[in-house]
Amino acid sequence: MTPPYELVRMWFTPKRLARFMRMVKVRPDGCWEWMGARWESGHGMYRFAGGPQRTHRLMFILYHQRDLPEGMRVRHWACDNPACCFYGHLIGATQGDNIHDIQLLSKAYEIGPELEALRGYRKHPYQGYFHDPGDNLGSRTKSVGKVTPPPFF
Repeated sequence: MTPPYELVRMWFTPKRLARFMRMVKVRPDGCWEWMGARWESGHGMYRFAGGPQRTHRLMFILYHQRDLPEGMRVRHWACDNPACCFYGHLIGATQGDNIHDIQLLSKAYEIGPELEALRGYRKHPYQGYFHDPGDNLGSRTKSVGKVTPPPFF
């Protein structure tokens, strides 16, 4: 269960907040990556008031100075890095919104390799065309010393 704002505010004394921030590595892309213990999902885990809590939820509540409503999730909208606890990368949303984001990201990851391959082909149109690793043409290429087209051309 996510703790209420008042408990988070009282818990994070300046000394505890400094100790918390010692476990954070600020990356060049702006993420505050949690370097301590993590859940299986990759989210940061912090021992808070006797029990484990997710670091991104604690930072979201502390920064926005309000409770996280029941059924609300904290999403990593700017970085898609579960270990990030930077309040600027986090937004509150429903589980449905979270699933929708996951679906969009999975489509982007599917399209990404295709676009990279297309960009690579435009730069070097014949590189990889006559010989790809694992297509058993390597022995012919090595014996001849140059790339030769397959026999069906």
